[in-house]
Amino acid sequence: MSHRIHSTATLPCTSSGKGWNSPLDVHRTWLMSSFLGSTLPCNALRSAAVRSPRIPQELADSIIDELATSYEHTALAACSLTCRAWLHRCRSHIHKTLRLDHNSRIDRLTELYSGYLADYIQCLSIDACDTGGTEMPIPHPWLDAARPLLKMLKRINRLSLDGITWNDFEPETKQLFLTQFPLVTDIWAATCDFWDSREFVRLLQAFPNLKVLRMETSDWELAECDDVLKENPPTLHLDHLDAGELCSGPADIARWASSNRTEVSIKNIHFAWQGCESTQSLGQLLRAAGSSLKHLSVLVEDHGRPPSHSNDDHLTLRHNSELNTISLFPRLEVPESADISWVSDILSDVSSPRLEMVAVYIKVPSYNHLTHSNCRWDTIDKALSNRNLESLKRVDVCVLRPIGSGGDSLDPNVPGFLRTLMPTLESLFESYDYGHGFIRAQREDMQPGFREFDIGPIHFRGSR
Repeated sequence: MSHRIHSTATLPCTSSGKGWNSPLDVHRTWLMSSFLGSTLPCNALRSAAVRSPRIPQELADSIIDELATSYEHTALAACSLTCRAWLHRCRSHIHKTLRLDHNSRIDRLTELYSGYLADYIQCLSIDACDTGGTEMPIPHPWLDAARPLLKMLKRINRLSLDGITWNDFEPETKQLFLTQFPLVTDIWAATCDFWDSREFVRLLQAFPNLKVLRMETSDWELAECDDVLKENPPTLHLDHLDAGELCSGPADIARWASSNRTEVSIKNIHFAWQGCESTQSLGQLLRAAGSSLKHLSVLVEDHGRPPSHSNDDHLTLRHNSELNTISLFPRLEVPESADISWVSDILSDVSSPRLEMVAVYIKVPSYNHLTHSNCRWDTIDKALSNRNLESLKRVDVCVLRPIGSGGDSLDPNVPGFLRTLMPTLESLFESYDYGHGFIRAQREDMQPGFREFDIGPIHFRGSR
């Protein structure tokens, strides 16, 4: 029996006459009727199609989009066979993402996407995390063999790289990555290895339309790359710049984003910094981002800021006049680490009238580090109590420390100690004890707030 693909999709009427509960109900009923109807003679099918109401294209598109959000690939494939009017929308979801790894049938994929289907691919994910049963990554020559396939992909806007070793690529493969994907706006890279920072910067420069950059656990040898940074385009507009933990050179990412540019706009910045690195490039990035920066998150592990006190090394937020949120995460991993002075440095110049929330989460080996951390709590107290911060509604200060073996016992006096460190901020609230370990606070001219002290870890939350 032959089946005809109709140009317009139709649906059988419901016996209840109450209509459809949701687009997904429409789709499921239609699929069931289609599969059941396939056992009927062709004349009966044509008669049913004539009697059935026609679905507006907008409704069909919403059904298909709903299936795509829930990863109903089998249903999408069935929809693509329903009628010509549904085919394009289904293909746009079925072929939107292409994932390649060492098990991919590159020859079959090359044959499949040798025609117009390649234009549907917008997201390319390359997973080279193949260890071959060992703890170390093994070379991935299959990516070199995939060059004919990669050359067919002209509309990639999101690129995901996991476990690639740049130096293992053949020169032709490197050149392809540097020239093939100019439309990419979103990059996620993890566990990637580059020969040095120069190669890494050159790769980032290959994406002139970049809007989102997220990296973690990537590695490269530090190298002088001033000559490469001179090739930066004059403008950079990012929605997100995320340099996660264990990136070997977060300073290189900051320098790429800020060096030799006339205009820099970055809405969201997150950096995980190692305490042994100078924060000079991070300070330059904050100044370059200026009023475009809305959300800032900084994690500094171990020693915080190194003992360099030049003006260029000073972290300041005086140029970030449109900040909405600030999150700071100092981590003192060893008892010898006691310098988190960068926290008070970075908060001392905060002046954004749009600032709504400040969070400081301090990880210390022992409570004693609170008094020997070189953090100027009086500076933080004065800065956050500034009446010009009219939008500031919430301040969180949390002290995290090991519990159990190796950690000191819980100290019920620590919450009160935190309050004494910031008396001016405390005076903005009328406080009273609420239960064991909790304090509820409210300022007369503000909405009710909540301060919570959870002994070890300790939370200090307030609303102004």
